[in-house]
Amino acid sequence: MTWTGVVTAVVGLAAFCAAVGALSRLKPVKWLWRHLVTDPLSLWFDDRLDAKFAPIKVELSTNGGGSIKDAVIEMRESIARIDDRTDRADKRLDVVEATVPSLHDQLCELTTQIAELVVLHKAEPPKENP
Repeated sequence: MTWTGVVTAVVGLAAFCAAVGALSRLKPVKWLWRHLVTDPLSLWFDDRLDAKFAPIKVELSTNGGGSIKDAVIEMRESIARIDDRTDRADKRLDVVEATVPSLHDQLCELTTQIAELVVLHKAEPPKENP
C-alpha cells in the first residue's frame, strides 16, 4: 500500500465518521438507533446485571434468619447484651473495690489487736490456783 492509499483510507474514514455524525442528528435516525440498538442492549444488560446481583440481594435482605443481614442483626444484639453485662459487672467490681480497702484495714487492725493480746498474755506470769 502506498502513501496515497493510506491517505485515501484515512480521509474516507474521516468522511464516514462525519456522515454518521451528521445523520445521527436527524430524528428518524435517532428513533431507529434507540429502538433497534439502545433498547435491546439496555434490556440485555439489565437482565445480565439482575442475574449477577440477585444472589447478593437475597443475602442483604432479611429472610427469617438465613441471610447475612440477619446474622449481622443478631450479632449486634449479642454485642449489646455483652456490653450490658460488662457494664453491670464493672459496677459490681467498683463496689467491691470500694469495700475491699476498708475490709483490709479492719483486718489489719484486728490482727494487731490479737498480736498485742498475745504479747500481753505471754508477758503476764501464770496465775497459780490456790
